[in-house]
Amino acid sequence: MTEAAVIERAADEVLIRHAELADLDAILTIEDSGFDIASRWSAESWTAELTGADRCVLVADRRRLSLSDPDWSSRGSRQARSTDALVSRQARPTAGAESGSRPTELGLLGVATFQLVADTADLHRVVVAPDQRGRGIGRALVEAGITWAAERHGQRMLLEVEHDNEAALALYRRLGFLELARRKDYYGADRHALVMQRELVRIDETATNDGVRNGELIR
Repeated sequence: MTEAAVIERAADEVLIRHAELADLDAILTIEDSGFDIASRWSAESWTAELTGADRCVLVADRRRLSLSDPDWSSRGSRQARSTDALVSRQARPTAGAESGSRPTELGLLGVATFQLVADTADLHRVVVAPDQRGRGIGRALVEAGITWAAERHGQRMLLEVEHDNEAALALYRRLGFLELARRKDYYGADRHALVMQRELVRIDETATNDGVRNGELIR
């Protein structure tokens, strides 16, 4: 796929991009819609993610880009663009659209945050707006984070997930994460965490049918 083709597709699709501090309010709205009060991250927690030197916060942004958008014209090498220009095709209608109700008015549809220390990356959080789930947005965010870490010479990625979160577990297993350990009562009484790990991958130039590019193992 050519550079121009990626930009042209992004004009009509959901853009996975690096978050800015100006996105904080929209991120908190998604956070509040995705978790109960006890599990929500605070504004201070998200601010630390957005400003941390070793962090990567990615958002799925529903907006239209022109081919002259300065975000594109000012990019550096093609490799650097790969984590700034991943797209997830809007192939399936949202639940809101199917029911006749209005879909979310937010420009941001989802958010994920990662940290890289030495050769180990951690997926800290991934949240998708409830009416946007099931469309591949969470997968696109995680894949973009995998690319970000792999391009910076990370060798593995770790995450923690609640043991009975079947949707999240299914996603992570499809992406190649394997269970390493179980942490009893990690999220509270009888709310155990599974620790999962996978080798890092780089996203190559081949798109799958759902618009998310295939992973290529870094050897």
